[in-house]
Amino acid sequence: MIYRYVRQLAIILCLNHPGLCIKLANTIETIRLLWIKALKICHYKAYMQIALLILAATPVFAAYGGLSLEQILFFVTLPLTLGNNRARRYTGFTFVASALFLGLFYLTHVYSAFYIGFTLSLLLTLMLTPKQPGLLSYVLAGISTPAFQYLFQVFSFSIRLFLTRLAGKILALIFPSIELAGNSLVMDDVSFTVAPECMGLNMLSAALIVAISSLAFIARRYNKRIAIFPCLLFLLATLLLVICGNISRIILTVILRAMPGTFIHEIIGLLVFSINICLPLVLLAVYMQPLYSEKGHEAPVIKQVTFRKVIFLLLLVAGSALVRQNHVHTQGGTPSLNLPDMQQSITKDGVVKYSNNNALVYVKPPAFFLGADHHPFICWRGSGYQIANENMVQINHHEVFTFELHKEGEPVLYSCWWYSNGLQHTCSQFTWRMAAINGEAAYSVINVSAPSREVCLSLAKQQLK
Repeated sequence: MIYRYVRQLAIILCLNHPGLCIKLANTIETIRLLWIKALKICHYKAYMQIALLILAATPVFAAYGGLSLEQILFFVTLPLTLGNNRARRYTGFTFVASALFLGLFYLTHVYSAFYIGFTLSLLLTLMLTPKQPGLLSYVLAGISTPAFQYLFQVFSFSIRLFLTRLAGKILALIFPSIELAGNSLVMDDVSFTVAPECMGLNMLSAALIVAISSLAFIARRYNKRIAIFPCLLFLLATLLLVICGNISRIILTVILRAMPGTFIHEIIGLLVFSINICLPLVLLAVYMQPLYSEKGHEAPVIKQVTFRKVIFLLLLVAGSALVRQNHVHTQGGTPSLNLPDMQQSITKDGVVKYSNNNALVYVKPPAFFLGADHHPFICWRGSGYQIANENMVQINHHEVFTFELHKEGEPVLYSCWWYSNGLQHTCSQFTWRMAAINGEAAYSVINVSAPSREVCLSLAKQQLK
């Protein structure tokens, strides 16, 4: 009704005052061109802000070992998740969360806090461009965070034990003589170890990124939007496919006797990832299309992203490069061990070392409850050793992780480790972190290594009384 009235008024005005109509049309066209030019300038400024943001974050990335594979894949696949989304509705949340995480990094020096703050700052800056980040952009950022990677590494051993037992039960139906030893399967005196690569972070992260990319491609192809519930359902299906794919990979590796490092071992991994994981994910993304919501006409968003907010976050990111020291201290020091026949020394990092001709014991200082612990695998791998035959055993009613250390040209070392505060001993990440939160005595990592398994377990037994 209003449109019809305005149209009639415009016709009457043009018929009676043609000169005025021409001036009015020229004015409107000038305003339109100026508006387009202003938008282009804003877009250029936004892209410049993105470049400056990445440049400002580079020193921090370099200080923490550079970008991991998952983080590189985040930058590569992020454009697939951009589109005409409703991200500007979450500008306030994104800005506040980004500032809080960057501020948390200043206080705790935890890399995950910086990375989350940086990715949220990047998504906020992208809201100034024609292509907006959506729900999948936030999910993709969450998958690539170091915290997600660390959580997977924490539970990696338990997951591999579960996969080994399940694969062993399936193989026992075909080969009754197969034996299970920790995370290894033994058949005809040949041991097949389910290493971290068999249920590796790279495979899980790659599968999740393939899942997000598939959802984003289908949503863009049919001009639809993915909601939260279908997205969570799809990610759950991805996890199940990864577990099933890894079980089938273990079974094929044992049946075909494909030892690690051989060509057939790598081919099995690629085929399983392509056929058992990627192909079902793409098909599932297509068949889930009815669960996508239609893209309706977007109402104007009142709260817009301002360059002041982006510049403020840019300054926070740039200032993060000046954070050189973690000022958060844990309560208490390392527990003292009763090892009178060993020489004691302390490294510059606060690690207490006990050693003699028969054994080596490390007591690593307590870690901040929000940060990564001093996992023995990191140090041993950094020294050129390979981890094998991981297991969990009970010594004096305490659970202890055991493993073997292999290095070319050197004898095998047997090692075990656990967390201890001098009074209590545990293998649980949850236990020592909750103790730190509650202000209890801090837990240290105790790592015992020896050329003999008997000596290693005997030393551990002395300390676990």
